Amino acid sequence: MKKILIVLFVLALFCLPVLAQASPEPTVSVQFKGVSIGNALLQVAKEANLNLIGGTDVTGRVTVSLTDVPVSKALKAILENTGYTYRIESGNILRIVASAEPPKRIQVSDGAYVQLFAVDYADPATIKTTIQPLLPKGTTIDIPAGSNKLFVKGSLFSLSSVEKFLQVLDRPPRQVMVEARILEITRSTGNTLGGQLQYTRPQDASDYAKEVGLAGTPTDTGAQGMYLGVTNQGLNALVEAYRSKTDYNLLSSPKVLAVSGKSAEIITGSRLGYKVKTVTPTGLIESVEFMDVGTKLNIKPTVKDDDTIIMEIHPEVSTGSIVNELPQKDSTETSTTLSVKDGQSIIIGGLLRDYVQEVQTGTPVLMDIPLIGTMFRRTVTSTQKREIVVLISPHIVDVAQIAEASKQFESFSKGEKKAEDVNYFDLIR
Repeated sequence: MKKILIVLFVLALFCLPVLAQASPEPTVSVQFKGVSIGNALLQVAKEANLNLIGGTDVTGRVTVSLTDVPVSKALKAILENTGYTYRIESGNILRIVASAEPPKRIQVSDGAYVQLFAVDYADPATIKTTIQPLLPKGTTIDIPAGSNKLFVKGSLFSLSSVEKFLQVLDRPPRQVMVEARILEITRSTGNTLGGQLQYTRPQDASDYAKEVGLAGTPTDTGAQGMYLGVTNQGLNALVEAYRSKTDYNLLSSPKVLAVSGKSAEIITGSRLGYKVKTVTPTGLIESVEFMDVGTKLNIKPTVKDDDTIIMEIHPEVSTGSIVNELPQKDSTETSTTLSVKDGQSIIIGGLLRDYVQEVQTGTPVLMDIPLIGTMFRRTVTSTQKREIVVLISPHIVDVAQIAEASKQFESFSKGEKKAEDVNYFDLIR
């Protein structure tokens, strides 16, 4: 008995595929040119020996040529952009029903369709200007007022082309997190300007940052002017190197997240207001304008396909005052553009300024007497040179890092984490 069961089981294994192939899905071969969708469905149902049930509201015309195509694929091709779908019920009944999803494309005339495309990241006007010359003649693109969508009318080829263009052009922008340190190094007259930095990575002797007075190479004597360099050392390592060589005043330590190709600006300081008078034919108009003074850093990072970062940098350190309603401003600034890799640090130095300071010492009371007071006091004038050093380190940030950082920050806002356990910028480095 057991042997009989085994034989029957083996026969079943071989027979099942044969039985499955005995009743395959029927195929149809039809050709239509500009016929109504209802007539096309009727012909497919007749070819497949099905009974058709559908409403009269299925409108539009279709041109197809199908040869030995399964019924399901033929029906899908005809109903794809009509807002309707189908189901086959018992008794060989083909029923046309409304689709749960709105039609992706709508046919408005023979060979002409319309479709609404959402633009998630790029500027719709820029996309339109870019792709319009590349599409077949007669294709129109409109941008509904106040929206980020493209309303395209054209052939199916045109709509498919727009879809492919958007896959390339409408991508999430890359972002760069920029760490910066702006230092002020003070040296008295006669001393070497700036800090003398010599830092070499023990593991790689070719990986170093060495200079004299931030204005020359180690073989130069004295400051040589503007200095700019790139190193693979981290920002904190460079600051520690300065700490071990010279004293400095940290003016600003900003961190900012910037979109590739867009400018980011950081200002630490104050705004000084002053009046501006304008003479017009009807009288005198007074207005108030402002002058920004302090520490300013303008950065524009652009990420290339090979992860190289083009950095446009403009640091500025300024002081100012309003004298007789006129703005007076002293500034130290520079502009530069350079190419760096992710995580490399940029050093900008040699931005020098002179400060003159007068100190009076003498005998109290007597030193303030007119004329003879000069015999009881002494005025010492000292000159200092201050050098502004800018250290910048960019880091490319992807969407996953930002999502993780946002998750951690949300945990902090809910009280699940302590403040010292969450550093938003460290999470996306």
